[in-house]
Amino acid sequence: VNRMLLGNGYKTVVLDLSTEAVDRVGRFGVKTFFGDASRPDLLHAAGLEEAKMIVVAIDDEERALEIVRHARQVRPDIHIVARAKGRHSVYDMYYAGAIDMIRETFDSSVRAGRSALEGLGVHPYEAEKISTAFVQQDLWGIREMAALYNPDIPVLENEPYIAKAKEVRDEMDRAMVGSTKGHKGAI
Repeated sequence: VNRMLLGNGYKTVVLDLSTEAVDRVGRFGVKTFFGDASRPDLLHAAGLEEAKMIVVAIDDEERALEIVRHARQVRPDIHIVARAKGRHSVYDMYYAGAIDMIRETFDSSVRAGRSALEGLGVHPYEAEKISTAFVQQDLWGIREMAALYNPDIPVLENEPYIAKAKEVRDEMDRAMVGSTKGHKGAI
């Protein structure tokens, strides 16, 4: 993320708990701080008040939620991109105030699915269309199910959520039918 932003002319500040990462990034002229980004004082020292965006990419979900909540509370206008472990983490990050939630394995899974389709003979252009449609359907499904997600109720006990999940799955299946007509043989 940092390299893409820097490469396109944006100034960044990196906060990390790894001294090795801080040293490595700092050697390339990136403004870095060592420390726990879930500490409000460190976020403010790094420039939260002036930032256009915050990207939360740590793998500690509770600390990441703290960062998102604090940033949203202090800066209701800031764009927040947050790493999420899975679908339920997406909902937690959304309710905490993130705008874009990036699931850890989703994009690589979609790319693997596209490669599998191509390996089975689907033209690359068609495989890309299928992948794009799948991503759009999945985002629609997340939005549909988010209203029924309740972090205080275990998912397997949340009957309205389960019913909506089945409805979303069936709709996604209908949307995908015909996309690979005539192609069989995947395991």
